[in-house]
Amino acid sequence: MATIFDDWLRALAATQKGPVTFPAASRGRPYFTTISLPGDFTGAVMTVQARLRPDAAGDPIASFTVAGPEVAAGLSTFALSMTAGVTAGFPPDSDLDGVEQFAVDVLLTPAGGMTELLFGGVLPLLGRVTA
Repeated sequence: MATIFDDWLRALAATQKGPVTFPAASRGRPYFTTISLPGDFTGAVMTVQARLRPDAAGDPIASFTVAGPEVAAGLSTFALSMTAGVTAGFPPDSDLDGVEQFAVDVLLTPAGGMTELLFGGVLPLLGRVTA
């Protein structure tokens, strides 16, 4: 599936920072997914935001709520979510095909460390049929 930011996705691949395709969100419905990392990231902070495209001006379209990490069996799992109100607020489907794609990056700040790009990718947003 082509995006308006394919060059950015190729650059992520070249640097082994993605691209990742997130599970699709549905407009006007709650969204939830998890990210698991090997190791103990207790005290780390994860920041996840979506934009129309990388470097788009202004505020991000959405900032995910991030909880965690939960650490078990050698994995640190972060829970990412958005409320139905947040997914409803994404820009409308510009080409009327029922799917819009947004650039997402995931930043990680280990406890006492520096913030770095963990990976980036695409969040598909599906149109809504039923109320």
